[in-house]
Amino acid sequence: RELAETSQQANQLVVFDRGSAVVIGQQEAPNYWGISIRVGSHISLFDTGSGHVLLAFRSPEERQMMISEHVRSTDKTAQSAEFFTRLDQIRDRGYEMMASMQTAGVFNLSAPVRSSDGKAIAALSIPYITVVNAPSAPDITRTIELLLATADKLSRLARSAVGSSA
Repeated sequence: RELAETSQQANQLVVFDRGSAVVIGQQEAPNYWGISIRVGSHISLFDTGSGHVLLAFRSPEERQMMISEHVRSTDKTAQSAEFFTRLDQIRDRGYEMMASMQTAGVFNLSAPVRSSDGKAIAALSIPYITVVNAPSAPDITRTIELLLATADKLSRLARSAVGSSA
């Protein structure tokens, strides 16, 4: 909720499950407009920021397993060498920023929520749209900073939950 309030954008939490990226949490934008994806939606690993992040922050062997499951469960085909180069670039940069392949004018901003071994256990994503009627709304650069800070906070929470004996 804090990320939605500070960024003035909706956001989603996405995990990999049985061949698909699945939206497990959704926070609406605080104002009357925004882009959202329904909880429970299955989205592609290949053409979404969330999917890219889930793949980028895994070992090559895990990536291949995830891709094989995805190809078997969808009508998608295996990806080119350029796709794997892009995943490496995302990993080096620490996040994905790409034009949406589903909706014009939307940028997918996605960052990993990481376990203690650095692997992505989830992707935190914002379908960023430029706010023209609120001059105080953060621009895309500031929104990426907010996204990364929140993903880091969630990563720290996930690591502390694993170490606790609740």
